Amino acid sequence: MDIKEETLQIMRNAAKRIEERSRAYRLSEESGTNGVYSRVTAPIFGQLDHEGLAIMLPVGYSRQYKGAVEVLYRHCMDALGYVGDVEVVNSQGLVEMRVRSANIYNVHNLDRRLLHYPRSLADIRVVPSLGMNYLASSAVARPKRDVKRMHTKAERLLSYGIGHDGFTTQEAAEFLGMRLPAARQHIRALLKNRLIERDDKKYVPLVDEMPPAETNRDRLIEYAMQKGEFGLSNAAKRLKISDSLTSHHLKRLVKIGVLRRIKPGRYKYLGEEPEQPRT
Repeated sequence: MDIKEETLQIMRNAAKRIEERSRAYRLSEESGTNGVYSRVTAPIFGQLDHEGLAIMLPVGYSRQYKGAVEVLYRHCMDALGYVGDVEVVNSQGLVEMRVRSANIYNVHNLDRRLLHYPRSLADIRVVPSLGMNYLASSAVARPKRDVKRMHTKAERLLSYGIGHDGFTTQEAAEFLGMRLPAARQHIRALLKNRLIERDDKKYVPLVDEMPPAETNRDRLIEYAMQKGEFGLSNAAKRLKISDSLTSHHLKRLVKIGVLRRIKPGRYKYLGEEPEQPRT
């Protein structure tokens, strides 16, 4: 990752501020008082090229991770963990995290995960700020998903709208096989996510293909594709959801032919596409 000296200086200055906050946060914990601090911005520099994704953290590599520094480090590690296997290296005294298998499709929603403001960051009053640099060598066409997403009624309705240049409320209800009030709920969900817009009496899709999803079932499919064969508990730990909820999704994926249950608690990815809903 080729980083300009100006950017490195910004990151080093930010590292000093974060480390100062870390010491104050640690002292506050030891004294048992809740100190009130001003917010500190943590600029995170990211770059995507043909070698994969790399992000630079405002954290000194040689420092021992404690307090605010550790919270920020773990937050970034968790966010990148959804993209792939993370490699941590020393880059001119700062922490650099790399995911070599990453591409534009993988990091489509990385900024949302990375800039999510969880309670852990709110407590130490550190605000992450991501600046991504996409090199020309990374600007490749987004690959098609191996598994077509038809997990929710809203997704099925969006797919129907893409194929039919939109739909009316009556057509949506007939396609989903439900009453008008229930169909309107799924239409409102698509409107809220800005996937469709109203044009007179029709609802017209604003996308020409199904966008990447963030559902637990999609993440479970991607995990299965990476591992090939895996256990229920490992999948639940990776997705950070309960075993019972993971089991629910696994049963559904077995039913539609994406997975096969080898033995209790053990599954294998088959790589088959689920059947399309009939219109």
